[in-house]
Amino acid sequence: MEDWEGYNMELRYIRNREGKELDFVVLKEGNPLFAVECKVNKTMIDPSIKYFKERLHEIPQFYQVHLSDDDYIVDERIRVLPFNKFCF
Repeated sequence: MEDWEGYNMELRYIRNREGKELDFVVLKEGNPLFAVECKVNKTMIDPSIKYFKERLHEIPQFYQVHLSDDDYIVDERIRVLPFNKFCF
């Protein structure tokens, strides 16, 4: 998006003092587009996703990405999906 469309994009992470964290947050022009937590296998929803979803309303979408085939929506802001579907 930076090279083709000229937007200022950033890739960051979130961690609080208690050690809860999310692996990636993508920002466009300084505004968060989505946050991603990566897992090898599909497991329960990482508690950090729910924690930050409740506190950071400016992040519109949260994804938990994994290497298995399951793809489902937890609620209006959380989706669990395979890595290959997330990237393509």
